[in-house]
Amino acid sequence: PLWTSDGTAGGTFALAGADVFTLCAPPAKLGNAAFFLIEDPSSQEQNQEVWRGDGTPGGAFPITRLAPDRVALGLGTAGDRLVIFVQEIASGGTELWTSDGTAAGIFLLVDACPGECSSNPVPVAVTPRGVFFNTFGSSQEARNGLWITRGTPASTELLAEDVQAGGGASAVWMASQGVLYFGGFD
Repeated sequence: PLWTSDGTAGGTFALAGADVFTLCAPPAKLGNAAFFLIEDPSSQEQNQEVWRGDGTPGGAFPITRLAPDRVALGLGTAGDRLVIFVQEIASGGTELWTSDGTAAGIFLLVDACPGECSSNPVPVAVTPRGVFFNTFGSSQEARNGLWITRGTPASTELLAEDVQAGGGASAVWMASQGVLYFGGFD
């Protein structure tokens, strides 16, 4: 089950409605709310849900259930937007999605590999300037490289084509005064 605690025995409890689900990614904070990616481990179908919670007994609820052909691998925030780092769509590849925290506000953020291919976005860092991510598309249509987003299509841009923010030992990054330092390769 998904639990919450305010640091007291009386303020520690399982969230109603989420008692059969398991957390499948670290939560993300947006404003006064926390967002969770959860799923029912006993189900034979893919049935992830994005939940919103305010830490009160009745304050957690699903904002959307992902379609069976989609899977989200992580959550983050950029400005006043919730970023669903990777949402795999069987018919259109793995791309980056965003939400304003409501079911109606979920949409594709960028299609870095148009068509049936996948850009395979991977988060690098969350900074005050935005969320940095890499794309690793395998087709010739892919726009691979280091990107930044502030949670809207207009604020999402490819910063350096074919430059990747490290893997392995060079995956270390640091954000200082809004500037990202990272080990990378081109």
